[in-house]
Amino acid sequence: MAESDVEAREFDVTRDPRSGESAPNPARTLAIDVSESAPAGDAPFALYRGRYYTVADTPWDRRAFTVLYNLFQMTVTDVSQVGLPITISK
Repeated sequence: MAESDVEAREFDVTRDPRSGESAPNPARTLAIDVSESAPAGDAPFALYRGRYYTVADTPWDRRAFTVLYNLFQMTVTDVSQVGLPITISK
């Protein structure tokens, strides 16, 4: 887990005209809100070293967290019986 709240510098990248139109593209891939108090409502959070960590409440952030969660679960769970259509070959 990161120990710093320092923001990375951002810069504009010109869109390649071959790409066509795209969905909204936020500046951050996954925003994590850090606060000294618990989040309002029923938002899930993690308490770590006296700080509360919550995934930002936007569709983009929630989806990114869900994808990461699923990837993590596949790395720590025996999925041989699940029948995932994934093939890794060399």
